[in-house]
Amino acid sequence: MGASVDQFGEFVQDAATAERVADDYLKLASELTTAPEATWLSLDLSHLGLDFDPPRCAEHLAAIASVLLAGRRIQVGAEDHDRADAVLACVLTVAGRGLADRLGGSVQANFQRADGELDQLASAGVHVRLVKGAYVEPPERALPYGEATDIA
Repeated sequence: MGASVDQFGEFVQDAATAERVADDYLKLASELTTAPEATWLSLDLSHLGLDFDPPRCAEHLAAIASVLLAGRRIQVGAEDHDRADAVLACVLTVAGRGLADRLGGSVQANFQRADGELDQLASAGVHVRLVKGAYVEPPERALPYGEATDIA
């Protein structure tokens, strides 16, 4: 059994809050050393300022990942479709800094783009968490809820 530690929040719109959140995650990451091995961090990148400063968000993510012990990871949440490119770019950027083994990317299976995201994350060595998808999106972006996305 595993556990996820999260500081709930998203959609941060100012640098001071994003810095404070990043500091809190750095502290959480350093405290995981005493938690059971199957404990990881979870976060949404919009909580780290993705919407207004993607490069700084990547710096935050890399710093947090760097503090983790080997075998631990940060599971990056799947946000709405409008953030999907930025989330993927951030995760791949940090993975490219030699931290792929400490990252998890969430892919929403109902998104039309899911196959490509899965391939990119897997090729980069990032752990993949496949989720159904929590956001209602237009049909050109995602499969509609119902039979097409239900598992029998």
